[in-house]
Amino acid sequence: MEAVAFNPVVNLTHDQRGQVAHTIATPGFLLVNRIMRSEVDKFIIDLINVPEGDDVSVVAKHKLSKAAAQFYELVISRLNFEAGLFMRESSGGVPSDPTEGMIDLGEYSHGEDDQSGILEDYNEDPQLSEEELSSE
Repeated sequence: MEAVAFNPVVNLTHDQRGQVAHTIATPGFLLVNRIMRSEVDKFIIDLINVPEGDDVSVVAKHKLSKAAAQFYELVISRLNFEAGLFMRESSGGVPSDPTEGMIDLGEYSHGEDDQSGILEDYNEDPQLSEEELSSE
């Protein structure tokens, strides 16, 4: 029987990246993120509250708080990476413009070329009659 090596690398498909991007954009994920950050902060508080002179506990709690913070940072970085990769793949390699479509300019925002009537009531160079010129 062949020995199978443990491989902790997870490669996501495009659809899975889309699910990650959707998940981190939801209000629920903001709550999960706050909870995760709060749990990391508890490790740091435990480190701060070690009695003075207890060097063994300081080192142990420092290692735990550092590991917790690193784990949190790695998870968040990976989620952001996967969501960013999904956005690039979805846009054909061109980063999407998050401001696109935020301002609705009506019919002129859709690229209509015929805008000849937009200024029909405006005359850039009005011709004054002789009477109007003499009265001024």
